[in-house]
Amino acid sequence: MGIDTKYKILFGVLIVLLFGVGIFIGFKVSKIGSKSSALEVENKVEDSVDIYRDDENTVQTLSKKYDIELVYEDKYTLCNETITKKETIYDTTLEELKQREEKTQEADGKVYKIKEESNERLVYSRNISTNCPNHFKAILEDNVIKIYRVIDEKSNELYRKIDTQDKLIREDVKAELEEGVLLNSYQELNLFIEDLES
Repeated sequence: MGIDTKYKILFGVLIVLLFGVGIFIGFKVSKIGSKSSALEVENKVEDSVDIYRDDENTVQTLSKKYDIELVYEDKYTLCNETITKKETIYDTTLEELKQREEKTQEADGKVYKIKEESNERLVYSRNISTNCPNHFKAILEDNVIKIYRVIDEKSNELYRKIDTQDKLIREDVKAELEEGVLLNSYQELNLFIEDLES
């Protein structure tokens, strides 16, 4: 064999060896990549569940519990106001809370849509085509001031009566009350009643 042939054989063996090493390294890198992907998936699963072993050493899973802020928004379209109620529900899952609230809404006959949901916050919202409960109208009828909650343009609901027979009411206030006095908050209503009773 000539020297050229020996170099060619040596070069061919070297190429085959390098190719084999490349394939081996490729498999190792691929295996490490798939392990890290599996770890990422496992970490995401562990974020949503707690894993423990029972007496028989069987692996069990429980859904991870959170403290979730529960928000209800009632948007009143006639007065363009929103009344928001908030509370924190402790040690629950989002799914448990949603199921509980759906049952409550169904029992109350109220239909809400979910506006926002996460493991920190669940927001329900609905539009109501009336005024919010903070609108009142006071009217003087037969020496009795009747305070109505103004629901919409056509309907009112009696909220309170104030007997004025033993009270002195200024003539200008009487004239206003006969026409009807609109009060657009509980604060205005309370100030109005205090003014009458003083």
